[in-house]
Amino acid sequence: MLIAIHQADSVIVAQITYQSLFKLYPKLSGMTGTAKTEEKEFLKMFKMPVIEVPTNLPNIRVDLPIQAFATLRGKWQYVREEVEYMFQLGRPVLVGTTSVESSEYLSDLLKSRNIPHNVLNARPKYAAREAEIIAQAGRKHAITISTNMAGRGTDIILGGNPKMLAKEIVEDNVLPFLSHDTPDVETEGESTSHKGLSKIKLGPSSLALLAKAAIMAKYVHKSESNEWSFQKVKSTIMESIEMSNTIGLEKLQERVAEVTEMYPLCDAIALAYATVLKDCEIHCFDEGAEVKTLGGLHVIGTSLHESRRIDNQLRGRAGRQGDPGSTRFMVSLQDEMFRKFNLDTEWAVRLISRITDGEDIAIESNAVVKQLLGLQINAEKYYFGIRKNLVEFDEVLEVQRKHIYSLRQVILSGDSESCSEQIFQGNEHIIRYNIILYNILRVEIIHYCLCGFRVTCQKHIIK
Repeated sequence: MLIAIHQADSVIVAQITYQSLFKLYPKLSGMTGTAKTEEKEFLKMFKMPVIEVPTNLPNIRVDLPIQAFATLRGKWQYVREEVEYMFQLGRPVLVGTTSVESSEYLSDLLKSRNIPHNVLNARPKYAAREAEIIAQAGRKHAITISTNMAGRGTDIILGGNPKMLAKEIVEDNVLPFLSHDTPDVETEGESTSHKGLSKIKLGPSSLALLAKAAIMAKYVHKSESNEWSFQKVKSTIMESIEMSNTIGLEKLQERVAEVTEMYPLCDAIALAYATVLKDCEIHCFDEGAEVKTLGGLHVIGTSLHESRRIDNQLRGRAGRQGDPGSTRFMVSLQDEMFRKFNLDTEWAVRLISRITDGEDIAIESNAVVKQLLGLQINAEKYYFGIRKNLVEFDEVLEVQRKHIYSLRQVILSGDSESCSEQIFQGNEHIIRYNIILYNILRVEIIHYCLCGFRVTCQKHIIK
């Protein structure tokens, strides 16, 4: 039986807005690829200009026109068709969605067409495989469905990430012999997600060393009474990979050659990883060149976000470091953003229905797209107004906050004399307040009480 015991409620000791927190620093700077659209806010809030730095390599990404649809059904139908078309070409595809529900809805549509794909969102069953999914997102025929936050901060390498792929191969060959424990994640559809991707061809030396590492893992498992946990196996493999990256293949081979029969498990894993990595690098380089010939990564945005900055983040996943790529946004007038702000889109629905005769056909009209982008800018202004009002309200508290922080700094880092002076001043204010509160308004009495209080405190405080 579980018994809920009521405890004391948590108390907010201090709170501060992000804007006021940043202003506490004597110097401010930052670097991001999507700050240009927020240039006015940076200048108004922080008095900081936004300076554009040219890219290291020319940007050859192609941003295709936005396609507008009257209904959600038409939009998702065209998204599925474009993903299927790109899959047949062999181009890797990244589909950006605004919610977990949208990503899983699109996943069901692709499953109905037997299109292999990976889903990357906030659910734990997918989060545990995030690094593995990102490592394969740039490979030929790879389809990845992602939410806004998932997978950010990692470049999608065309042809695949050889280090992550080599790590995955080593784990698949070693982990089952050391632990039968499995992580608490769902792996349904994992085999179908790898379907369509070309298999990495390993050389005879890689296969032999993987077999050797598996034999060593099996030997260690039998020699120890306690079974290894999943986390312990993962950490052991990671330590071996770090050792391989530090020492290098040649020194590892020399180190292992000194042992005639059996050598440590970490050495076996490290040597197998270093050899497999060579094969993965060759495979990823060749496949990356082929993907570049096909046009690179294709990014599909399934909705306009509440800020152009987030849309630009999604676009920026393609065409990185001078690679080829393309992007396209598909927008429905029934999207959440338009419903959330009660935006008037009836005129656009009527216009699209009149042009398409009621059918779910994409519209690339400049007039419609311009109006939709205008609605997005209005949403940006709405949120900017909220942030601006919050900062204005916080300015009143900012004066008190600075005073309290300065007193705190004196108490923590000041000498005994300055601390004693702060205590005297604080108590003087309290006495003055209470004297005035009880209508003792004669100046002589106030002065007499304060002098006596100071003398009494000086006798009891040890300097």
